[in-house]
Amino acid sequence: MSDHDEQSGTDPGPINPAWWRDVLPPSMSETHVEQPADAGPPDPEPSGAHPTDYESSGPDPDSEMGGSPGWRQPEVLSGDLAALAAAAPTDSLQRKVTSALADASSAMLEPEDWAEPFRPFIQWEGGARSVLPSDLDDERLALLAAAAPVLDHLPMRARAADVAWTYGDRSNSELLDLAIDAYLSTPLERMAWHRLSGDSWRRAIELMKRRGKAESARLEAALTQITSRILEGSASDGFMLVDLADLLRRSGNTDADTTREVADQFVTLAGQAGNPRLGRHLERAAQRFLLSLGDQEAVHAATVRIAALYEADAEQRLASGNASVMAAGIFLEKAIGTLKTLPRRYRLTEGIDQRIDDLRRWLHDNREATLEAMIRIESDPVDITGSVIASQQEVRGLPRFEALVRLAIIHPLTDSERAYADARAANEGTLARLFGRSTFTADGRKVASVPGATGDPDESETWSSVLRNFGIRVGLVAQACIIPALDVVAMEHRFDMPFLTRLCWDSPMVPPNHVDLWARGLWHGLRGDFPSAISVLVPQAEQLLRHSLKRTGVNTLTVDPVTGVESEKALGALLAMDDAVELLGPGLRLELRALLVEQEGPNLRNDTAHGLLTDGAAWSASAVYAWWLLLRLVVVPLWYMLAEASASADSDSSAGSGLSQVGGSAAGTGNPG
Repeated sequence: MSDHDEQSGTDPGPINPAWWRDVLPPSMSETHVEQPADAGPPDPEPSGAHPTDYESSGPDPDSEMGGSPGWRQPEVLSGDLAALAAAAPTDSLQRKVTSALADASSAMLEPEDWAEPFRPFIQWEGGARSVLPSDLDDERLALLAAAAPVLDHLPMRARAADVAWTYGDRSNSELLDLAIDAYLSTPLERMAWHRLSGDSWRRAIELMKRRGKAESARLEAALTQITSRILEGSASDGFMLVDLADLLRRSGNTDADTTREVADQFVTLAGQAGNPRLGRHLERAAQRFLLSLGDQEAVHAATVRIAALYEADAEQRLASGNASVMAAGIFLEKAIGTLKTLPRRYRLTEGIDQRIDDLRRWLHDNREATLEAMIRIESDPVDITGSVIASQQEVRGLPRFEALVRLAIIHPLTDSERAYADARAANEGTLARLFGRSTFTADGRKVASVPGATGDPDESETWSSVLRNFGIRVGLVAQACIIPALDVVAMEHRFDMPFLTRLCWDSPMVPPNHVDLWARGLWHGLRGDFPSAISVLVPQAEQLLRHSLKRTGVNTLTVDPVTGVESEKALGALLAMDDAVELLGPGLRLELRALLVEQEGPNLRNDTAHGLLTDGAAWSASAVYAWWLLLRLVVVPLWYMLAEASASADSDSSAGSGLSQVGGSAAGTGNPG
């Protein structure tokens, strides 16, 4: 930034306020629409309504973005000022001043960002943006400094003086005073607060705090005004009072009596609030002041009241019908979580644990109601006839081992990079991302949740989309490829236990002392008994991976730092290791995670281990796919080993006869690795 030491002495010539009078009328306090002094709290909102920070108790007679003309935000007026500049004579002072005002007002104020207090109104892809005050040169900053004192439109006076001081002559205290006074002149009333006054007061306080002792008296006066406004406020002031409480708490040290008075006021207002959400925020505002007083009992009591307001929200949602059952469950979760933050001793003394138990029973009933209220969404049918016929042809008429290998590679594994890329592409610009997503089990347990989001999807949101897409893939592959091919293989061949036992003995993947279990698991699946198959094989998959990692020198143990007791890592921890990617490849690792250990997916490993596997899940497409994937783990490495060694004599007499043909067809069927 250039040195502007002589800027205050620059005389740009006579500036005539008539140039902008129609666009920037004087800011008059009586033009603002205020609540009556005796206005009570608003009527309770209708059931199912969702109050926002911009709630209104009635229509605003002047409802444009900036409110009444004298109090409209500078960025709203920028276009009108630009039009005035374009209509002014070329190279005239009128054009220069109105143009400088237009550019200074176009940016959005970031009141608490000291380094960059303004951001562009528009930012285009590639880095292009609308003008910023930092783009103004010395001459235009001098014009703003000269125009600020004659601007009767106080929001624009604040902007002009602020920009001229921030990017120009910071030694000009009169200019800074002008900006602060103009910011503080904006009314502390609800309709103005969310449009203009909130940012104005935050910016004024930030400027005063940065200036230090020179502003101590004016800062104290401003905080006193905020305190008085809180104490005079009513529930109809809404979230403005919450914002004022936060501003007061972060900006000054109030004495104990005043702090207590403010805290009591918020507790009173919370009881008068017309909706539970506002009541919770008012209670939390009270809690912050009570914490500064060290009154833990009062803080705990506020926590109990906040939980009760979550319950009230749940009751409102349930009263509005089935469509709000899931929303009610969210509030019940919040109520339980809020009460659990209380110390155990307080919970026992006040009987809170019994209340938590009652809420949990209510939540369980709500979960069941949520499942009943869900609507099945069906798409147009997909014709899989061609895939069914092709899969059957792929395995028909082959020797026994070759048919089994062809079945194991009947469809390629997931391309991990493409799966993530597709998930990111599907999430970009999707309206559904604004809303949260939850996953429930058949017994009503909520096992996964993805919150609503804007901006770029994060890793967890992308992984959630990968899981959802993979679930669709599993259903199609099982019905279109695996089951039709298995029907042909089971019809043409008899897979007895001796054959499968020899196969598992020979497979380089099956751990010693686990051969019979693997053989029985494969045998159950080949007979179509998938519940028995996955009950045996899914737990064995964990030991298979552990054994394979150990053979490559990977440590799979965790050691208690105190006792030295060693424990084996579970399947989820094993799959999370980078060594698992090197061993399995990204596609197979992704599929094992998605099928076996992710709560948002089938979660077959954990449900099987803990007895949570239902009849429906045991016969599902996921169970079929999991059996097929584990079959692939056994037979494909054996196939490669036999092909490399050309040791067909060690296999079944029919197993090696078509081995070269199977290897040659792998490219058409998919990569077996």
